[in-house]
Amino acid sequence: MNEVLEKFELNKIRRGAPRKSDPSLDELTKSIQETGILEPLLARKKGSFYELLAGSRRLQAAEKAGLKTVPVIVMNVSEEKAFEISLTENLQRENLSPLEVGTALSEGLKRFKLSQRELARKLGKDVAWVNRHVQLLNLPRPVRESLTRVNGLTEGHARHLLGLDPKEQVRIARLAIEQKLTTRETDMVVRRARISDVPHTLNSVPLEKRSNKGKWSEINDLDPSRWKEYADKSLFQFQSVWQMSRRHDPFYGVNGTIYPGTFPMLVAINCIMRYSREGELVLDPMAGSGTTLVACAMLNRLGLGIDLNQEAERAKEKRFEIVALKEPKLKPKLQQQRFILGDARDLRFLEDDSVDLIIGHPPYLDMMDYGPVGTIRDISAYHQFLREILSEAFRILRPGRFCCFQIGPFAARNLPLHHYLLQSALDLGFEFEDEIVLAFLADYVGYSSSVSGRDTGIMHKQAFASWFSIKHNTYNHNHEYLIILRKTH
Repeated sequence: MNEVLEKFELNKIRRGAPRKSDPSLDELTKSIQETGILEPLLARKKGSFYELLAGSRRLQAAEKAGLKTVPVIVMNVSEEKAFEISLTENLQRENLSPLEVGTALSEGLKRFKLSQRELARKLGKDVAWVNRHVQLLNLPRPVRESLTRVNGLTEGHARHLLGLDPKEQVRIARLAIEQKLTTRETDMVVRRARISDVPHTLNSVPLEKRSNKGKWSEINDLDPSRWKEYADKSLFQFQSVWQMSRRHDPFYGVNGTIYPGTFPMLVAINCIMRYSREGELVLDPMAGSGTTLVACAMLNRLGLGIDLNQEAERAKEKRFEIVALKEPKLKPKLQQQRFILGDARDLRFLEDDSVDLIIGHPPYLDMMDYGPVGTIRDISAYHQFLREILSEAFRILRPGRFCCFQIGPFAARNLPLHHYLLQSALDLGFEFEDEIVLAFLADYVGYSSSVSGRDTGIMHKQAFASWFSIKHNTYNHNHEYLIILRKTH
């Protein structure tokens, strides 16, 4: 990439349309009048003129300052590289509006036929950031216009509206402006709207069947005479030790995401069948790649998944696509499942005693990297994290109903995570119902072969025994626990 520093007359440089309003341009003009242009513009030769790549504001200010020439670095780059340089420079140095950013990103995607992930990598940005700005362009015109007005919506407000029905987007946008809602308050309104747009079939269950006075027939739809059918078709479990294998999960494909698939479908299916009825609301407050939501679709429940990691929504969509391809008849049920980007420690948009079953799989402390927002490395913070999740779970769970958490036995530094979780739950008022051992029986160390299907970084059992186990006098923990809790009446 050859670069040459030259001085050019202003009329030889072509640029895109100038910004309509830029309050800081006068300040820059004054600075240039006093000290000149300290940082050269970037341009490339294009025919008889030079196409500006970076420095549009400096060029505008130079014109206002009455300069005849400006310093320019001439670059010999391709069309795609020129766009990348121009966009990167603008994003870093100029106060673009969210819609201007979205328009520029959309242009790059279409012009060079890039995927959002490829464009994000070129710009050094997260793919969720690219997706979020591009989606802003799909908002209804009234909402987009309010983004450009003083005292209108901010990008934070608009981001929460994405994915809603257009009429709802306009309604909530107007509500946010009229009532001067904060982004947090807007988020709460949106979350309630997301839940209410799906008809909940709980009301179809007779009241006498919902009294929950201890009869198991009021908790699930299981028919004892069909036990063999449940075992054969759904891998229904009857013992306290469950042998885990990826063959139990026909939809385990989440490769290419940060979620390795360590929450088996068998766990979600068994908890849902045993502790809920058809049509009831099942919450997964740490939804990850959406295993619980798929199980809800398979078993005719309404699933609500929540995760604070934006990568989770992409992983969930990928899993749903795999399921729909393998089982097309499940597609309508998958569309009824709901995912919300949020924090399991703050579920104020859900009412007290409103959820029929909670299934969760907390992160493995620092054993796995779930990104900057999903990985907790400090044990005190992790302990507090578990307590806050369990506290919200206790509040929203209906009395007499169940909460199932899969958790590893130990994390780094020999910390007994399952004991932390159970003790916190008992302190908050949960009753201990049962404890299941999930045995990941495979010829390999860890879960790579048995759960997610990924064979990277794994050790053969023989090598582990002859080297690591004896050398370090330790055991390979190829099991986890499923802690089953019940909310008192």
